Order: sequence, then C-alpha cells, then structure tokens
Amino acid sequence: MVDTRTSTPRPHLPDATTLTPITSHNARSTGHIQSTRIMHLMKTRWLYWLSILGPSTTWLLRRVAAGFDRTPDGFDLPLSDTAREIGLGDKGGRHSPFVRSIARACQFEMARVAEGGLEVRRRIPPLNRRQVTRLPDGLRAAHDAWQEAQLGLRGEDAARRSARSLALTMLEIDPDGSAVEQRLTSWRIHPAVAHDATMWALDRHARAAEACAAAQL
Repeated sequence: MVDTRTSTPRPHLPDATTLTPITSHNARSTGHIQSTRIMHLMKTRWLYWLSILGPSTTWLLRRVAAGFDRTPDGFDLPLSDTAREIGLGDKGGRHSPFVRSIARACQFEMARVAEGGLEVRRRIPPLNRRQVTRLPDGLRAAHDAWQEAQLGLRGEDAARRSARSLALTMLEIDPDGSAVEQRLTSWRIHPAVAHDATMWALDRHARAAEACAAAQL
C-alpha cells in the first residue's frame, strides 16, 4: 500500500453517522450510455486507488457508494455494523481499524467531516502524477496504458460530435443525406463516423419537421 500524504486527525463520530455526497459543480445527467461508461471508468479507477488507499478504506468507500446508489441524497450509516460487514470487527476507539479507515479516506480527500456526519465522494478522481509514480511497476504500466486508451476514446467522441455538427449544418443547405455523407468522407472523416453523423442529423431534421407540423394543427 502506497502512502503519499501526511496523517490526518482521526474523526470522532456517532455510531449512526449521516453520510451525504460531495457534489461536483459539473455534475449532470449524461444518459444511459454515458452512465455505463462512467461506471466502467469508476471500476477501473478503484483498481489503482486500492494501492493508495489500502483494502479497508477501499471497501468502506465502495460500501458507501452502493448506499448512494440506493439513496442519492444521503443515508445513515451504522458504523459498528459496517465495520463488521467489511471484516474490521466492532472494536471501538479512535485507534480502531475502522476509524483509521475513515481517517485515511479523509486524508486522501475522499471524505470530509461535516456538521452531523461525513461528506463522501460519489465518484473517485483520477490519480495525480505523484500517486501514479508511487504505484508498483506493473500497476503503473497498466495505469499508463489505460490512460492512453482513455485519451483515444475521448478523441473519438470529439470527432463524432464534430462530424454530427457538420452534418446538421450541411443538411440545412442540402437535404440530400447521401451528398452530405459523401462530403464528410471527402474531408477525411472515417466512413463509419460520417454515416453515423448523417443518420443522426437526418433524424434530428425529421423530428424538427414533425414538431413543426404538429404545431400547425
């Protein structure tokens, strides 16, 4: 387990502690496909954070994340029961393994003590560069390869969005979908991306026409 920060004072919490999520300023609904990607992203990040946080804190945070899936606005967590659920026993005190796990979550800014309980991240952030350099060699190599793959996926998404925007604009000028698709490929846009963009733009135009027709009735 890699330790990259100084120690944090151990919190004193009641046995029934209220947990609320730390919300992001950029949080928004992203749809089923994007949500599925986010879920896969979070699962992969846990693999690398495990080396930083240690198993007890990782299990605790995943237990909390499952609770937020059921009750997104927050919930009461029975600390003694939760400690037993993740294999840490129910021995109390500020030096107990469970309290140390909570303190470690706070140490790495996964959680913070708030009035009446804890605020905890719903989604874990990427490792910073310093944390990556402290990973074991094999895990660091796997992380670097995964990051490169993620950059490739983001590039594909950007290309798709750009092609769709172009197709939508061109259909305003020429409603011939075949001509639009051919023009996109002539600009060295991948044929599959060009076809997807054209079909998407045609669908948007058709829906807009239907809405206009319905409004005139």
